[in-house]
Amino acid sequence: MRMDIFVCLFMIVWLSGVSAIAAAMINIQISRGSFEPGSLIILPFYVFGYGLSMGAFKEESIKSKKFFAELFEGKETN
Repeated sequence: MRMDIFVCLFMIVWLSGVSAIAAAMINIQISRGSFEPGSLIILPFYVFGYGLSMGAFKEESIKSKKFFAELFEGKETN
């Protein structure tokens, strides 16, 4: 099985869980009628998820650019 499927599943589970926790925290704050700055602690989890996916994408795109540049040059190797 390809690794990208596992990554996609992990990101879905990770960000779904973070979204559920954030929604629960917002719901509790609305019912209490007060805002607590501590509830913003959830934002770094979204940043981590975004950074994880973008970092992995950038690394793979750099490898792909090098590969395709060599491929389209048309040089033969023995």
